[in-house]
Amino acid sequence: SGKPNNCVSTASVRQLDNFMAPWTYPKGMPTTEVVARIKGAVSTNNRLEVLDQTDTTLQAQAIRNFCTDQIQFLINPEDRVITFVSQQVDGPDGTPDFGENRKRLEDIRRRAGVFNVMGSDIEDAYMAESPRQGAFGQLKAFYGIQSGRGFEDVLLDDE
Repeated sequence: SGKPNNCVSTASVRQLDNFMAPWTYPKGMPTTEVVARIKGAVSTNNRLEVLDQTDTTLQAQAIRNFCTDQIQFLINPEDRVITFVSQQVDGPDGTPDFGENRKRLEDIRRRAGVFNVMGSDIEDAYMAESPRQGAFGQLKAFYGIQSGRGFEDVLLDDE
């Protein structure tokens, strides 16, 4: 459509340009601490404001030029995963964010200090052999079509 899509989300698996991998957090960390760390990281940015929070969610608002972006975090304690969406909710249509939503979320993750990108530990183990980029690369690797190696263990018997 030519119109910029000012959104990134852990749910955008069909639109990889808008996809960001969920975050993970350390085993044993209570969700209240996870929310507190996100809130602390959000509070260090004077263009961000916390709107609402519970034990497993946090909503924030960001001012960007003439636009307002809303960020929502959802903590899943069973899987120790943080999902999120950051999208433009107000302002002139067609105003590009030049990647600001993505940069802002990565900055929040870094400032919080304890969150990893889901799959990064798996990625690191294989990086020297076959580098993969983003969600699509991880999916290809999962199905074994990245390097073409590894299928032998599944298909061939050790005799």
